Amino acid sequence: MSRLFLGDSITFGTGGIGSTFARQLDGVNAGVPGMQTARLILEFDVLVNPFLAPNQVVHLLLGVNDASAWVGLPAAEFRSNMEALADLTLADGRTLYVSPPYHIDLFPPSHAVNSRISDYGSELADLWANDSRFNKGAGLLLNPPSTIDGVHPDQAGHDHIANLLTAALP
Repeated sequence: MSRLFLGDSITFGTGGIGSTFARQLDGVNAGVPGMQTARLILEFDVLVNPFLAPNQVVHLLLGVNDASAWVGLPAAEFRSNMEALADLTLADGRTLYVSPPYHIDLFPPSHAVNSRISDYGSELADLWANDSRFNKGAGLLLNPPSTIDGVHPDQAGHDHIANLLTAALP
């Protein structure tokens, strides 16, 4: 079964990472730096469709850019966008696994960005529990042990995420 990893710069491997979690898990890395949920919906045909295959496992990790100060997407809109992405992704026997964004070390836990990220995690937890389209990826334990800049995982961070996803993905 093939794997497709959709996401932002965290999935992409910003910072010259030698082996991203997508590569470690033998998947196609379709991470795009700066990606947001609404943008992925708009550009789905161009950015995602070329990589989709029948019976594929699709992992989605988005939200950090949605939570950013320049976007500030409310949790209800994040949820709606994730539901739209599920609709676009699920066909031809594909399954969707979703991991939430993690708190950004550059900001205190009470910062608006981290507050939105917590709200996104709550929305995803509800979707995991109540919407059969959504399977839990790495759960709420995704925080990498170390980053290159307070946001992007370094190699140890990608190793950590790969280990969590190895347990979660078929």
